[in-house]
Amino acid sequence: MKIFDNTPEAAMQPPEALLLVDFDKDNVDIKLAVLDSPASVDKAWDLTINSRQTVKKTSEIFVPPKAKLGGKVQVSRICELDDVAYGTSFSNIVFHKFQLSNQRQWDVQSILPLR
Repeated sequence: MKIFDNTPEAAMQPPEALLLVDFDKDNVDIKLAVLDSPASVDKAWDLTINSRQTVKKTSEIFVPPKAKLGGKVQVSRICELDDVAYGTSFSNIVFHKFQLSNQRQWDVQSILPLR
């Protein structure tokens, strides 16, 4: 399912993510909230800006998922671009959605050459 698919079939499926724009006094915060749903379990997300301006980029994972928007949605991850300058074109803000396959897990000690 595409995140912004406007077909009737897509309207019947729950969304995988929400794009939130928070207009502050001097700048804008842009957040991609990944919803806790079976459709988003095997996906990875990233939010970037194609611009020379420096912005703070953060990502937060919630285990267990956290209630947001007054409890209306359960969020498992938030990607954020903080303090984006007013006037920045939304066409310069891009999110990436990756399909995960062959998922593996390693602990940090096993991949570091330190013993």
